[in-house]
Amino acid sequence: MSGHTFANGSPDGPPEPLGIAISDHCGGTELAWAILCAYVNKMLTGNGQYVDVSVSDKCISIAENVLVCATVGDIVRGRTGGYNFNCGPYGVFQAADGAYAIGCGSDEMWAKISNSLGRPELLKADGWSNNTERGRNHSTHMIPLMTDWGKDKKRDGIVEIMRDQNSIPCGACLTHKEVQKDAHYRMRQTISDIEQPKAGKVSVASPFAGKMTDTRPAIQGPAPLLGEHNETILAMLLSYTKDEIERLYDAGVLVQDLDPRQPE
Repeated sequence: MSGHTFANGSPDGPPEPLGIAISDHCGGTELAWAILCAYVNKMLTGNGQYVDVSVSDKCISIAENVLVCATVGDIVRGRTGGYNFNCGPYGVFQAADGAYAIGCGSDEMWAKISNSLGRPELLKADGWSNNTERGRNHSTHMIPLMTDWGKDKKRDGIVEIMRDQNSIPCGACLTHKEVQKDAHYRMRQTISDIEQPKAGKVSVASPFAGKMTDTRPAIQGPAPLLGEHNETILAMLLSYTKDEIERLYDAGVLVQDLDPRQPE
């Protein structure tokens, strides 16, 4: 509905889904911002208001310049697979032991890359010298070049050459298992471990991507099990006695995933 599925996939293939529920997550984040904006407006004006967030609206808002291209140039951006055909090298390429992503957005970056590839002559060669040419010739020139260069090199070694030594935007295409163990993400509490009563230690992603100097929101523990707080709610909030709660369990009115009255 937002155009993202149409634009995703191989150039010679059908539209493909993005692989994750991006609209649900983006929509929820947008709703949080909208609520905060409405709250600030309430403090300033005294007026409350209804907040309406559509996940399709949010997905359209992050569609970069595709609407401008469709309007001004009457251009419908097609599917490009894992590459950007406006510049290059820009996309996902294979190494000997995995994949990496690289984003060359300028001729200055290309000068560093071509030297790192051992091909400085490409700086002035036809079809290679500027972003437009490299983007246009991505399939015929750039993909074969990067694929051949990286086929016998380690993924992390390529990242070190491009990113660490030459300041080129470049990173490993990590598996979720690698993300789970990544020391950088754990230091930032993007990934942390919690104890879940049934599953044991579980790695979870923090919903708080923003990091603040004084306030460090973090996941405190697992989500409640079914009926975990039955006794607390009924006794503290509704003044039920222990015997009354027991009778509700016996009658099947109350259930729990882990019933404290039964041995595991």
